[in-house]
Amino acid sequence: MLEELNNQEMSEVKGGVSREQYCAELKRIMRECDLSDRAWDGAVIGYTRNCL
Repeated sequence: MLEELNNQEMSEVKGGVSREQYCAELKRIMRECDLSDRAWDGAVIGYTRNCL
């Protein structure tokens, strides 16, 4: 019998990462990398939309 997958399981099957992994990696990038102003703005938008 087939089991229905939830959104997280489906994203992992398609090659995505979990929300926790995404947020952790984004925080690491924001802390450790020298980002341009535009890249920093994009990172803040991504963090605000997905991690708060």
